[in-house]
Amino acid sequence: MKTKLIIVGLLLSLSLSIVGIYYNNKNDTIMNNSPKIEKNFDKAVEVKNKVKKTIENDIKNEDLKIVTNSDHITVDSNFVDLVAVCKLNSIDGSTNKNPITKKYTMIQSYGKLDVVSFIKGKFDKKQIDFIMGGGKIKLSDYYEGLTKEEKERFDFRNKHFNKLTKKEMENRFVQSYSIDTVNNLDKSKYYLCYLKYKKDYNRYSLIGYKENLREVKFPIKQVHGFKFGTKSNDYIFIKNENTGKFEKFHSLKEIDASLSM
Repeated sequence: MKTKLIIVGLLLSLSLSIVGIYYNNKNDTIMNNSPKIEKNFDKAVEVKNKVKKTIENDIKNEDLKIVTNSDHITVDSNFVDLVAVCKLNSIDGSTNKNPITKKYTMIQSYGKLDVVSFIKGKFDKKQIDFIMGGGKIKLSDYYEGLTKEEKERFDFRNKHFNKLTKKEMENRFVQSYSIDTVNNLDKSKYYLCYLKYKKDYNRYSLIGYKENLREVKFPIKQVHGFKFGTKSNDYIFIKNENTGKFEKFHSLKEIDASLSM
């Protein structure tokens, strides 16, 4: 019963704070003002302004979950620096703080991707350090990212209802994910990855929207060294997120054309 009371209090407090964090950190997202993606950017801002957030609780794990519904955002290859077929190597951690500006951000995860083939752009390594939206951090770290007003509301509820100690906040977690992004990458699968360099993190943003992070299958013996335009059978199969079926593509232009822009 005590656990349930604690969780309810946290939910009431956090529900007042999430939107503020989302908008306060709008400059730390993967979007920018490049003329090439002006249309996409305007759409992203429009959708972003309509973002709805709900919070639900997993009582078994005592984790708070921030569930984001940002409708549908897609970017094409003009927006990114690299398009590559990759496999997940590792997820090394999560953070809600920009290492350069020291400003708090939305929760993001970072890790490594193993590159199988580049479709756009050049990179002299076969492994890419990436960062993408979503992840899991300590409640204490999440608290530090709140605004002054949000902390006051949290403190009031914690004092009168939750009564969590500092140690207890260190052992509670906040998990953030979006219902329209890929949150569970399978190490055994290949993925088409759209990547944009983020100087502050010295990593590439992995665009996590469903159509920008899709599973790939290769024709037999055509995995490593694959490149469009080198053979008569230079094609790959990419999963259609709506139908669940794999479709054949012969060029990046075809792939971009298939996106729901």
